[in-house]
Amino acid sequence: MAPDRPAADPPGRDRLAADRLSSDRFTRREFLATAGSAAAAVGLAGCGNRTVPHGWLDVGAPVDGALRDVAVTTAGPHAVGEGGAVVSRRGDAWRTVLGNGPAGQGNGLHGVAVTDDGRRVWLAGESGAAGAYDPVSDTLTDVSGPAGHTSTWTDVAVAGRAGSERVALLDGSGEVLPGRARQGTVRWGELTKPTGGEPGTAVDAVGRTTVVTDAAGGVYGHTGPVAPAERDEPGWTTMGLRGVETALRDVVAMEPDLITAVTDDGAAFDYDGYGWFRTPVADGALHAVDRRADDALTAGVDGAVYELADHSWQEADTPTGATFHGCALGTDAYADVAVGANGTVIERFG
Repeated sequence: MAPDRPAADPPGRDRLAADRLSSDRFTRREFLATAGSAAAAVGLAGCGNRTVPHGWLDVGAPVDGALRDVAVTTAGPHAVGEGGAVVSRRGDAWRTVLGNGPAGQGNGLHGVAVTDDGRRVWLAGESGAAGAYDPVSDTLTDVSGPAGHTSTWTDVAVAGRAGSERVALLDGSGEVLPGRARQGTVRWGELTKPTGGEPGTAVDAVGRTTVVTDAAGGVYGHTGPVAPAERDEPGWTTMGLRGVETALRDVVAMEPDLITAVTDDGAAFDYDGYGWFRTPVADGALHAVDRRADDALTAGVDGAVYELADHSWQEADTPTGATFHGCALGTDAYADVAVGANGTVIERFG
């Protein structure tokens, strides 16, 4: 059921008009973290029996290039970046699990997403690089150049459990390529262009709904079949943001009518099914956001990380001034994490 329409706007927020997404409702997506990891025995990967200081710590990564995105699986967090690097926390340290990307050609990776059960990681990046990685079996399925498309993918989104997941690849021109994984293969649909030509910046998926943002403040939603029968089939709805003249850099969809996006001018926008609420968060650009119920993280330039606490964004004390490109909430077994320039990785302990 959609939330009741608020009687008044929350303090400090600006309400913006928006078109309503589909009336379909889906169960809130939950990350089903398992307790089978040895890390769960101590409640946090990398802690062992040692006393670890609380707060954000610079834990480093075995790469020097920028890390562009990060997601947390049942086997730990995985980050992707320049040169096709894929790095992951394994035990007490971060290690390289893939050195040259899905196609083995060193194409940079820009996006990473994990299935709802946390068992498979999807990767996407330059020159059509795309693939699915199983962190438990350490196996990679290379699907680079899907359906003959070799554009640079700026982001990837996944919804569903490993083996039957729905995939959406977004390129810099704002085109979306949908796919569906079944029985070890992926069936790709037709490209659509929800942004009308504006550069696509981020994509997320939940249930049967896909949400896309662009560099001109646009948000677009699509609910329906994985592969439209015709290229011009209706389906994408403009959800906002009217009157916003700044780039949206990342988006997270918890449900079709519970969405958070962050911007180049340091704001967070929340969608509740009726409209958008703007909350000023930072003085500089925000590049990444992750949210689960009332827990959320956002990160951006100059080492800035903000945590949602008591329904307000609070700046965290971080050990670096590096620019962050990705962040992800942790689980009972793994810490919250942010990744960025020069192989920077920080985790929140305690």
